[in-house]
Amino acid sequence: MQNPIDPQGRKWSLIKITDKVGRQTIQAYRNKWIPGKGSRVAQRISVGRLNDDGSIKVVGGFLAHFPDFEGIDLYWGCNELLTQQEFQERCGQREQTPDISWSEPVIHYGLTWSGTQIAEQLGILEDLQTVYGKKGARDLLSLAIYKLDQAGSTSLYEDWLSYNWLPESGPIDSRRISELLAEITDDNMGQYFALRHQRAMKQAKENRLGMTLSFDSTSISTYSETIQEAAFGKAKQDPELKQINLNLLCDHATGDVLFASTDEGSVNDKAALPFALSRMQACGYDLNETILVTDRGYQSIYNTALQLKLELKFIQGITTVEDCVKLAFKRRSRQLNDLIAFSDPDMEMNAFTEKETWSNDTPAGRLTEKIDLHLYRNMERAVQEARRMKKNAMQLVEMLNQGKTVNPDFFKANKRFVLKHRDQYALNINALSEAVELSGCFAIRSNCGLDAFEVLRIYRERNIIEQNFNQLKNWVDGDRLYATQSTYKGKILVFIIAESLRMVMLNRIQKTVKSKAPKQKKDLKELKDTQLADFMKLPYESLPKLLAGLKGLVALKHCSTNAFTIKTMSKKKRDTLALLGVPLPPKVLYRFRS
Repeated sequence: MQNPIDPQGRKWSLIKITDKVGRQTIQAYRNKWIPGKGSRVAQRISVGRLNDDGSIKVVGGFLAHFPDFEGIDLYWGCNELLTQQEFQERCGQREQTPDISWSEPVIHYGLTWSGTQIAEQLGILEDLQTVYGKKGARDLLSLAIYKLDQAGSTSLYEDWLSYNWLPESGPIDSRRISELLAEITDDNMGQYFALRHQRAMKQAKENRLGMTLSFDSTSISTYSETIQEAAFGKAKQDPELKQINLNLLCDHATGDVLFASTDEGSVNDKAALPFALSRMQACGYDLNETILVTDRGYQSIYNTALQLKLELKFIQGITTVEDCVKLAFKRRSRQLNDLIAFSDPDMEMNAFTEKETWSNDTPAGRLTEKIDLHLYRNMERAVQEARRMKKNAMQLVEMLNQGKTVNPDFFKANKRFVLKHRDQYALNINALSEAVELSGCFAIRSNCGLDAFEVLRIYRERNIIEQNFNQLKNWVDGDRLYATQSTYKGKILVFIIAESLRMVMLNRIQKTVKSKAPKQKKDLKELKDTQLADFMKLPYESLPKLLAGLKGLVALKHCSTNAFTIKTMSKKKRDTLALLGVPLPPKVLYRFRS
């Protein structure tokens, strides 16, 4: 059907307009050329209201100007007016907008908008769609944002969604949720996290930054009797319950999780690392341009040799129980007690680096490689530990000489510092001196070619993975696993996506606060270190309060459309979204767009 032509023979153009409450209308207009000013709209006439099925509710004013359309059922398709037959032929059966009668008329959108936007910015949604398809990805992300908002059974998701906004998401019952979670396996989880790693690596290269990743594991208790990996292990909490071990690889730059796997609950950390590296290799991880950071729990000669064999750059915390490490501390005692030449006052640490020779078996034969053994000593802590040990030993001597009853644990911890001579007890000075020789000392092995204090700085950054575990267990309901053998992998993936979103929010806030600190303080040099730390540190309750404030943002459903109009947003809420790096939402939100 041709565009409207008025009785004067002038041809009119057509446009679809959406008003502030989401109503869509079709309007006819014509332009007029004004010399020196260009083309301007000379006149505009409303054709009528556009319905969800594509038909137009034509208004009388349009028919008065264009009587040729009298008695014709008009439709909008292919950006022009069509008859019903033309619409069916050219546009086919129009997809109906899903029914949202299940939705409450007042919905919250602040937290869900932020979570959705961050997931899209990070490419989480895109990576999920690559592995699990468009519908599965959207449902997984929706469940993760539900966990980001509140703890509770996934069976409550339907009720929660009715008064919270999420794009392209409808209610899904418990059966569908179980089917969705059962689709998650080790293989497709590996594919998803491999995509996350590739994306993070690309971002690091664009910013000309090296990637630093921390690896660690935590235990999750479960009541389930069907999960095959659940076993009794060394649990800090709920030792009466079985557990599974969750291994995570965390990006220092963003706090995002780039790898996750599970092990049997009885597997220790030393055994978990080789299995995790093997899984990463199988998924195609490229770790050549990264630094892998692990704590002392993963220290073993085999693990160090394995990382050398795989040509990984690593920073590995080690204990002082190895004989070679003890000898190194004795050799460098003078340097480690030097408060000037080998100290860093900002890091409050003394340091010295020695070289170790390690053999590496390769297809070309056995090769030797030099790696760094960084020795550290905190003098203040050493003094405190020495004073504490001597004080406890003196207290034990006094109690024994007076015949008093001694706590068994206290006696066991300090008996080596006490000597008995002729029914009298005295301090064992030699034992005390030997014990305090390594007070305040620890060591790190590394092959990344950095100096001792830079290695220590990176090692301290691994606290970010501890924060990940904190988000997982205390804020997104991941402290206890209520699942069966078929669904527990899926639940873990949902937990990880939720805690990754929360961790990225926390990371962005901290970086923004630090970047703005110099602008808000006139002279930072005059501030004490503690004051500066307090100013730059995000208070523990800030993120929960921030997210709780976002829940106060609401949108109201229009009486005759499926659009939700947002209420006026305060400056504080706008600043909150800016702090999270999230754009302001549009004035109209839809649950579904046809």
